[in-house]
Amino acid sequence: MSTAITILFKPYFGGIFDKWGYRWPVLISLLISSIMLIMMTRVSNIWQLLIVYTITTSAIYICFIATTGATSNTATPAQRGMAMGVLGMYISSGRALSSIILAPILGILEDQSGSRSQGLHDLFVITAFLIFSFTIILGIISYYLKKRNNSTE
Repeated sequence: MSTAITILFKPYFGGIFDKWGYRWPVLISLLISSIMLIMMTRVSNIWQLLIVYTITTSAIYICFIATTGATSNTATPAQRGMAMGVLGMYISSGRALSSIILAPILGILEDQSGSRSQGLHDLFVITAFLIFSFTIILGIISYYLKKRNNSTE
């Protein structure tokens, strides 16, 4: 699936990333994803949910394409294959780890709230808050690293 996404959308987003760089598309798409996770708990019908899900999926695709582009561009040509392989391993292990961790957390939240729907709601809110917080922290760190690198050149 990720290859199809890259083949279909990378040519279009490549021009955008050439203009903006890779940092802002990643940070903005992470912020959009965290906001949409909250919105998923607030929608009242299937059409609203489809719109929110479409926006979330789009943000995830943009983040994926920007991350693979940044990895590809920062690696030397001889190391590009290895860098992309390592990125794929990190993405796969992150998915597996989140699946392993979220099931027990959902169980705990269900036990505390007494209902599955409230446990899922709490899980979405906590996940959205963590993504939002980490994105802000990454943005601040990225800003200061870029500022420091520009001052040394």
